Amino acid sequence: MFNFDEKIESQKAVFQTNSIKEYIRMSDDAELLVFRNRERDRKFNIIFLSGFAAIIEAWNDLLDLLMADYNLYVLETREKPSSKVKFKHKGDVDRLALDIHDTIRSYNLNEQRTIIMASSSSSMFSARAIAQGLVDPAGIIFLSPILKSVTSKKLLLLTYIFPNWILKPFVKIITKLWIKTVLKDRVQYSTYKHYIDSITIKRAKKTRSLAYWDGTEDFKKIECSTWIFGTKDVSIHPKNDCFLIHELIPNSEYIQIPYFGYMHFLPGAKKFAEQIGKCIKQI
Repeated sequence: MFNFDEKIESQKAVFQTNSIKEYIRMSDDAELLVFRNRERDRKFNIIFLSGFAAIIEAWNDLLDLLMADYNLYVLETREKPSSKVKFKHKGDVDRLALDIHDTIRSYNLNEQRTIIMASSSSSMFSARAIAQGLVDPAGIIFLSPILKSVTSKKLLLLTYIFPNWILKPFVKIITKLWIKTVLKDRVQYSTYKHYIDSITIKRAKKTRSLAYWDGTEDFKKIECSTWIFGTKDVSIHPKNDCFLIHELIPNSEYIQIPYFGYMHFLPGAKKFAEQIGKCIKQI
């Protein structure tokens, strides 16, 4: 039987351990953390963005495999605890889209040699960046993308009413109850629990407008080669969003994967990385 706990414990986390970790200053002076491999002599660059409540540990095995073949840049988006954001800094979809542009510019990357790989909610502002003409990548890879946020609107209303010091313990309790109900496997539960323990209400408030965003029109404007990876067993995303996004993007291919953890952890991650390589070779 596939033991998720064993897979988490046995991870080598080579990329996370040995990568260069540096803060990049965005155009509004906020600072975001980027992990990158030390050798940057590969043909293609990958800008990797995890989902809203996911951290780098959720992708260790896959990142270890990708770093061998690509110049890998993992951008920690501004709702993550690692971000250095102040009251004046925005967190709406336009700002998060601009962060992708700023990251590419900071490293002076050739966009025609750059692939954006975005998971979950990061797919929305990746699509926004392309739709607004902020980036023109060689291709884009979506991992369980969504059209709209799955965040509870009722829970968000509380962020308008109560100060941070009241909200933080309440949000932790509610969110832990939610993940125990929704997240069926230990991979998801372990990584989300880790994130919740470091939750910051200030950043959650700053990005709350994402919960009301509909990315339909942005996805329609994507013209570059696009691959959409989806699975039927993911419990936190609408199951039809992958198919709807595939229909919205003319030059896209939908690829069904066996299960959610397949993308994240060995042994599935090895085959998944090979699938990604086949996609990129088509560019």
